[in-house]
This record gives sequence, C-alpha cells and structure tokens, in this order.
Amino acid sequence: MKSLYVLCLVAGICAAVPAAARSQASEAAVSSSAESAAGGPLDHIVAVMARKTGKRFVLDPRVHASIVLVGTTPPELTYPEFLTVLEVYGFAAVESGRLVRIVPDANLRRYATPVITAKDSYPGAEFVTEILTVKNVSAAQLIPILRPMVNQ
Repeated sequence: MKSLYVLCLVAGICAAVPAAARSQASEAAVSSSAESAAGGPLDHIVAVMARKTGKRFVLDPRVHASIVLVGTTPPELTYPEFLTVLEVYGFAAVESGRLVRIVPDANLRRYATPVITAKDSYPGAEFVTEILTVKNVSAAQLIPILRPMVNQ
C-alpha cells in the first residue's frame, strides 16, 4: 500500500513539473517580448514627445504609421532619436516658427528647412539646408554634376 502511495505521488509530481515549466516559459516569453518591443500609433508617440520637449507638432493628414520600438519605450526617446524613428518610417520633421510639421519625406522639398552654417550643429536625422559658396568654378559647370544627386 505504501509503495502504491509513493508511486502515485511520484506520478503526480512528474505530471505537474512539465506543466509548470511550460507555464513559466510562456510567461517569460510574453514578458520578454513585451519588455523589448514597445511603440504604438505615431500620433501617440508624437503626443509623448510634445509633452516631453514642450514643442508643438502638426501632423500632415498623410502621416499614419504603427511604430515598433525595440529596447526602449516612447517616454525614453530623446528628440534626436525621435527624428531617427520618423526618418526610418519615411517621415520628416520640419520646424517652422513655434510649430514642428511632420510630413512624408517625399514632400520635404516643399517646406523651408533651417539654414545652417558650418558652425551650427543639428541632430543627424534633422533635415537642414546648408548654403555652399562656389569658388573657382561657375555654377553652370556644377549643374551636370549636381542634377543626378537631387531627387526629381
């Protein structure tokens, strides 16, 4: 009788251990993926950035995306990182007075971007205009060289 009791106890333990291990593994996988991937709709991330930076944003009606951030959350993003996220998803931020316009980057040529000098510094993902002074060559000679570099 005692051996039957021990046998039932061992069988019960053997059946419970794999189920508990599967449960813990699935919970760990879910929590790991939830911790590593964050994000959401672009307009929510822009709202977080507006609260964090104090800037005012205007979204072009064509700007829609579901953003996926791995290893960070929207409140942890810095403004230069936010600009990089926009660039990856095909958008650009153009500062215009007190507002920041978020537009598709294909339409960026329509908007005035900040003009910088060699001494200015801006985040790498920010679109700016730099005016170069031509020396020792005429502007007409540069047109065939520069035309292929400019989008149509």
